Amino acid sequence: MLLKPNNGNGLPVISIVGMPGQGKTTLAKLIHKDDKVVKHFGERRIWVSVSDDFENTRILNEMVQSLTGKNPKLSNVGGIQKELQTHLKEKKYLVVLDDVWNEIPEKWESLRDALLGIGGSSEGTVLVTTRSKNVVSTMTSDPYPLKHLSDDDSWIMFKQKAFANGGAVETSDLVEIGREIVEKCRGVPLAIKVVGGLMYSKKSRDDWLSVQGNQLCELPATETGEIWPILKLSYDHLPSSSLKQCFKYCSILPKDSEINKDNLIHLWMALGWLHPSESHLTMEDVGSNYFDILLWNSFLQDLPNSIGKLKHLRYLDISETNVKTLPVSINKLYNLQTLRVDYLTRVPEKFGNLINLRHFIFEYGAKVRDCTIDGIGQMTCLQTLPFFVVSRDKGCQIEDLGGLNNLKGELKIFGLEDVGTTEEAKKANLLKKSRINALQFHWSGGEEENRNEIVPEEKNTHGHVLEGLAPHSNLKRLIVKNFRGKNFSSWMMMMKSQSSVVLRNLVDIKLKYCQSSEQIPTLGHLSCLKFIHIEKLYNLKSIGAEFYGPNAEVATGSGVSAGGAMFPALRKLTLLNLPRLEVWLEAVNPSSSV
Repeated sequence: MLLKPNNGNGLPVISIVGMPGQGKTTLAKLIHKDDKVVKHFGERRIWVSVSDDFENTRILNEMVQSLTGKNPKLSNVGGIQKELQTHLKEKKYLVVLDDVWNEIPEKWESLRDALLGIGGSSEGTVLVTTRSKNVVSTMTSDPYPLKHLSDDDSWIMFKQKAFANGGAVETSDLVEIGREIVEKCRGVPLAIKVVGGLMYSKKSRDDWLSVQGNQLCELPATETGEIWPILKLSYDHLPSSSLKQCFKYCSILPKDSEINKDNLIHLWMALGWLHPSESHLTMEDVGSNYFDILLWNSFLQDLPNSIGKLKHLRYLDISETNVKTLPVSINKLYNLQTLRVDYLTRVPEKFGNLINLRHFIFEYGAKVRDCTIDGIGQMTCLQTLPFFVVSRDKGCQIEDLGGLNNLKGELKIFGLEDVGTTEEAKKANLLKKSRINALQFHWSGGEEENRNEIVPEEKNTHGHVLEGLAPHSNLKRLIVKNFRGKNFSSWMMMMKSQSSVVLRNLVDIKLKYCQSSEQIPTLGHLSCLKFIHIEKLYNLKSIGAEFYGPNAEVATGSGVSAGGAMFPALRKLTLLNLPRLEVWLEAVNPSSSV
């Protein structure tokens, strides 16, 4: 059906139709990588997971991503069409739209017109998987209805799971009971896999008889019958309540999302659900065992391993019970300890009520300028906080960071223009947060378009604020961006009044868009410093002796000043776009490893 000539008949659509768990996606994947299909369409085989979000620009952008590996995130259909034309125009191509729910003709017609507009319509073909016959009608497609597995094939699939190594022993009694159990699965592959995985852990005849007699272990006789009864049975027989909790946690993940095995286990650990029953076992051992049980029972799906030894998996949307969204209010998440999000445009109201939250994790970058966290000061259990946006609003001020003494790792602070004085900044109490090892300080503005804007000294609070943000000496990485003070703070400049070195453990420093700064910090004496990046300090005219440290040996017009060791660990020094730099007092004995 896919390979027959199009003969210019518009955009042919073929639909694989079947009930949940019948193998629609599995069949589509086999087709997608079939040798004849690969030869016919080449690399122009596109895969898009649609689900219930049938939105043109998203689908077209994901088509580009499937072809190129990069999502252009364009909002204009015409722009995406031009991008697709560079790869598809007048060429054979296949688009697989997996798990389509849309039954609104206008939405499909809009997408169809966009695909026809690519210019390769005479050679394009669309393959759809859906559980709805109405979708077939809406897309005016040629249906390919999936049949149930035969009795023999069903039994073969069941045996592979139930009687695998370490599972039940294939006796005549268990074979007889097993065949009756398989009959209740009505040839639905996923149901057979799930119940086979369940019977793997059942060793005795009585255990098998108890499953055989369970009314849940039977699918409805209709073609549209759901797989939920058997899944529910398998879930009920999971060996522990903590394992059930771990699986239920997966339900907050978006459908078809990919997650890393180790990351998932760490989240389960943070939630306190992994309890070793034997002294020689670790929580990681228990988590790995839980993972394997869920994988074996087909609650999770293994994906091809693409990065070494790390396994990735897909949480399977196995029913129509809306398990993929889990719409709960913040108040009901009172005891939540770990929250991981991929994308964020606004922090929910009453987020500060999550007073037991320990880890707020951002998996990917996002624009967080407007993501103020109201009431964060009461979240004193927080250990992981990816960012904090300062505001003048009550509950979002810099002082609200003061009591969060358990913070560790990296913290990015945005909106520092809304802090006015040194004393205000000191209330963040960074000096006592010994477990923070990386800090980013961001003021708004100061980018390329504002390169010539100089803030009057009487209105410039940046220097005062930076002075109050002195970190603990355990800090290893520091980024300062859009700072517009003339001079950096005393804790960066190695002032004589300092009895200790605040940055003595610093490994990496970046200064960007600090356009009013006339000096750079004193860094040569820092014994751990390996990387220095200084970029777009438009007002910097000289790099003098203060850069190297109080005992540095530098070349001057009148000879060589006395000095000692400098930059003992430095590996890379980057200077970019310093248009006014005129004088650089060079070190006499620079590190040969730089």
